[in-house]
Amino acid sequence: MTAVLVCRISWMHKYEGLTNDSIVPAGRYVRENRWGGECWNFKAHRGHMYGYARVNSSHDPTPVVERLTDRQGANCMHDVTVVWVAHKGSISNNCVVGWFENSRIFSDFQNRQDRRTLAADARRAGIETDDDQEEFQYFVRCRKEDARLLADSERRFPVPIAKGWMGTQSLLFYPDKGVEHEEFRIRLLDYIAACANSKPISSGSYSPSVEPLGEPLTVECKQALVTHVQRERDASLIRRAKNAFKVKHDRLFCEACGFDFHKKYGSWGDDFIEAHHIRPLAKGGPRKTSPHDLLMLCANCHRMAHRWMNREGRSLTRDESKQVGTRSGD
Repeated sequence: MTAVLVCRISWMHKYEGLTNDSIVPAGRYVRENRWGGECWNFKAHRGHMYGYARVNSSHDPTPVVERLTDRQGANCMHDVTVVWVAHKGSISNNCVVGWFENSRIFSDFQNRQDRRTLAADARRAGIETDDDQEEFQYFVRCRKEDARLLADSERRFPVPIAKGWMGTQSLLFYPDKGVEHEEFRIRLLDYIAACANSKPISSGSYSPSVEPLGEPLTVECKQALVTHVQRERDASLIRRAKNAFKVKHDRLFCEACGFDFHKKYGSWGDDFIEAHHIRPLAKGGPRKTSPHDLLMLCANCHRMAHRWMNREGRSLTRDESKQVGTRSGD
């Protein structure tokens, strides 16, 4: 399952610098200093994008990695989708402005190699800085082609502002970590996937190929559909299960319908598949789980397997789970 991190930053048009752009204050630091590290989130350097956000009061991204990996002391995490959120004026207009896919998140801030160029850009905008300031660092990195920036007119995908979601003070949001967030998470990733075939970022302009959500989401808690999501996040177990499956079959594919993400999407689908718990984690208390308890399923079959279980009122066997891909309607 794709790990998702949502970061709230200040509003800008291009995020390529301060000289020909303006930053709309979102937090106290930007209000007081008229700039922040997110000013260059979409300024590429040597084929990569470098993302910055003020992650917490101590400005230490370590807890971000630990929470995403569920491992204390984790140094970094790969293949994370980082979604950048901002608002222009009213906090009620909090919406997605862009994202990094296939990102690497670091537990410590890293120095941008082009920080002298960034400092010069700030000085041209009338802001005095030191070349080694924290705001010339980053904790998220992705390839340029994996970054997308929405044009101002397209920034209409809302992010709920409510208790348990992204609050008025919280700058980070983990939609993987709460069952009430699953519908939002699915709709967000579906939207990003639908934009995958559009052109890469160029000079800050980007037009998505589908209409984003037009109405604010309602906070709901549909545990019957998504209870398993909260507790299947043992990244090491899922990684071992996928590796074992790939060693055995030389590729990853859906055990129910045979769908192969690599064959369909090329490099976008490399090593991608979802892991389904044959014994739902929502049933019963804590227990030991092995890679053998997981089934490799595509997203459609994964959802249908859980829907079938809900209708049947019981867990499915391994063979029954595999049959979901060929099952016709009653």
